[in-house]
Amino acid sequence: MACCLGAFWRFAGATGQNFFNAEVDGTNLIVAVPEGLAAAQRCATAGRSTGRAAATAFLAGYMQGGVGLVMNLILGPLFIVIGLFVSAGIFHLVLLALGGAERGFEATFRVASYSQAASIFNIIPGCGGLVGLVYALVLLVIGLSEAHGISRGKSAAAVLVPFVLICCCCAGLIAVVAFGMAGALGRMR
Repeated sequence: MACCLGAFWRFAGATGQNFFNAEVDGTNLIVAVPEGLAAAQRCATAGRSTGRAAATAFLAGYMQGGVGLVMNLILGPLFIVIGLFVSAGIFHLVLLALGGAERGFEATFRVASYSQAASIFNIIPGCGGLVGLVYALVLLVIGLSEAHGISRGKSAAAVLVPFVLICCCCAGLIAVVAFGMAGALGRMR
């Protein structure tokens, strides 16, 4: 657990109270990508990272034995970086829509990267995934608020709006499938 959170706490301790509030320039993104990737890779190897698991689900049949190890070592970091950029991009777009993107994409990417330290809770059987998800959301809300200098409510909206939209889309898809199956069963009689 300490190895996964090490990069986060080392950086947070080095920068003090202004961890998320630090000024962002182009070089910080160059530092944030490897540090976020290393922390996320440690979390992914310690437990199942949801982004990595979703991205490699189509390779499930090939993920056994030595092939699985090689695929995880090669594709795992790639999927983690892609997932971090996509999620940070989505959060940043919502922040832009809400008028809260005060510092730029680099600050949002940094917060998204460091919030993945909560993935370490995935190693706890049963409730670890839920605890990690909730803690990651809390870290995102606090981090976006501090990094962009906005209210917690606005940062909570920026974090929760994508999740609510995904839930609504999934519920709509389930409803379409359920009504389609009901209609097909009704015609069979």
